[in-house]
Amino acid sequence: EILIGLVGSEMCIRDRFYYMEEKNMTKEMQFKNIVAQYCEVKPEDMNGDMRFREDLGFSSLDFMSFLGELEDTFDVELEDEEALKIRNVSEALELLNTLV
Repeated sequence: EILIGLVGSEMCIRDRFYYMEEKNMTKEMQFKNIVAQYCEVKPEDMNGDMRFREDLGFSSLDFMSFLGELEDTFDVELEDEEALKIRNVSEALELLNTLV
């Protein structure tokens, strides 16, 4: 029981540290980290002109999952009509900036 308590406490400290790190991260970096989960491009190598489907290799399912993750991470609600107009990283960041 004591070991579980210690492990639990250690995990809480680590989780809080991760949360603090993530909170200090810029919105753009958080965004790029989410994008990177769906492609093979590192966040630091992304640029605004990269298109989701053609340059980053997103499938339709990837893109919809990505949008859901953006909504959860940034606590926003994306309108389907607006989201379907997004073609590249810059357009997605611009839309996100209008909502956050």
